[in-house]
Amino acid sequence: HSHIQDAGHEEEITTRNGVEIHRLAHSRIPKHTKIGRLRNLISFTMAVRKWLKQDQRSGSAAGDVWVCETDPFFLPLVVGPAARRRGVKLVYYLQ
Repeated sequence: HSHIQDAGHEEEITTRNGVEIHRLAHSRIPKHTKIGRLRNLISFTMAVRKWLKQDQRSGSAAGDVWVCETDPFFLPLVVGPAARRRGVKLVYYLQ
């Protein structure tokens, strides 16, 4: 099982209760402006997209079920097609 999480600037992989957690690096611009928030959203979404493409080649992102948070709101647009291509079930988690 894999889980992707916001890490800020450093990528990190840990395991908890049998779930592999991937914390992906992305921009961390202060969120006090709309532009800063948007840049962070896009940066994290692109980091997930890159991770999914790299992991597709290695096959290590496959699993029976993926859980995708809807924050950032772009994330389901990236994760949904990747899950369909791999034939895994996808659950959307609303925050």
